[in-house]
Amino acid sequence: PELLGASGGYTDRLDAFVREVRAAAATPVLCTSVERRFFDGDRVRPSHGPYPAAVRALGRARDVPVVELTVFTAWLYEHLGPLGSRQLFTEADNTHFHERGARAVAAYVARALRAIRGLDDAAEPMGTAAHMSGGASSS
Repeated sequence: PELLGASGGYTDRLDAFVREVRAAAATPVLCTSVERRFFDGDRVRPSHGPYPAAVRALGRARDVPVVELTVFTAWLYEHLGPLGSRQLFTEADNTHFHERGARAVAAYVARALRAIRGLDDAAEPMGTAAHMSGGASSS
């Protein structure tokens, strides 16, 4: 129903979250939903309908960064394949992560947040003179 519709209550609640976070002098970040592990052959079948697009649209409209978990997790599952991706989930279903899956998604989110904050933007590119002479860490 409209209360939870992608272009209704769902977006309204996310928009309220953005306003509350900004009112607290913090930086909001939105995430699209992790995809469910439903394969159609070797491809993951999208399972969230218009909800990820609603998050992206709100992010654009409110100038809020969006961490794209729907696309990332679909890619991850396809990369690992129908059998390999099984290890990311609990034995109960194809929606809830096992610790391995949770850690993989969390690592991606941490990297995305570093990029959003620009934490590595000033790093010297590998292969430059400064990097080769020890001016930057090789790790």
